[in-house]
Amino acid sequence: MRKSGRKLRIAVQLIKVADGSQVWSEKFDREMSDVFAIQDEISTAIVRSLKVQFIGDTEQPRARRYTGNAAAYQLYLKGRYYYFKWTSEGFARSMEFYREAIKVEPRYALAFAGIADSCWSLWCFGNLSGEAGALQAREAALKAIEIDDGLAEAHSALARFKCFYTWDREGAEKEFKRAIELDRNYVTAREQYAFYLASLGRFEEAIKQARRAQELDPLSLVTNLTLGWVFWFAGRIDQCERSVPENVRIRAEFLWHLLVARSHSVRDGKLSRRHPIF
Repeated sequence: MRKSGRKLRIAVQLIKVADGSQVWSEKFDREMSDVFAIQDEISTAIVRSLKVQFIGDTEQPRARRYTGNAAAYQLYLKGRYYYFKWTSEGFARSMEFYREAIKVEPRYALAFAGIADSCWSLWCFGNLSGEAGALQAREAALKAIEIDDGLAEAHSALARFKCFYTWDREGAEKEFKRAIELDRNYVTAREQYAFYLASLGRFEEAIKQARRAQELDPLSLVTNLTLGWVFWFAGRIDQCERSVPENVRIRAEFLWHLLVARSHSVRDGKLSRRHPIF
């Protein structure tokens, strides 16, 4: 994708993985104001190229739009960019962009869900102290659900609060399952659900969720470490060390070494397997 002023050029190729051959390609030249229409057009063209048949429905489904405001959408994307740096500074910066998006689009549910995630992460990192930080996350998640009850990101954010702050196990599981039902490919819901299941000793279920998160986002720092941590909780120390790719270990040197150190301590009988990682 290339951008020049208000103009976008998007080149899309569909490649057959088995032999590297090109199945379909197309270029789209549009104005930035048409960004949502472009998404619909591209998805429709790909579906048509694959000759997908939707049983009982003659129309092809369109991508869901969470806002019609291109400026709010760009601010949200910037927020996600900084959030996934996984640093305190990144979380704080992401909140700035989410709040700017809400100024532009006051009922932008995705931006409220983003604030919930960032608040929670800042609280976990110790940058938002006391009860106020966690409650900010809860308030933003509930606001997102109020605006759009069908938003997976919002239900996942609320599940995290119920799971790790109020210890409402039944409520947390209900919200995690709702998030996954709404978006089966939402990685954050699956990796957080894996933590929840591991905390209850439901290790096989936890490993299944963590593996699925890793399959959906194989290069993610967090999903790979989550799988390692779930193995650690389960006492499967060797699998824990083998599950995290080398490139992720390098990117997350501190967390990886912390995990390995705790793993060796468990194996050597120096540390309870129920000892918290942090």
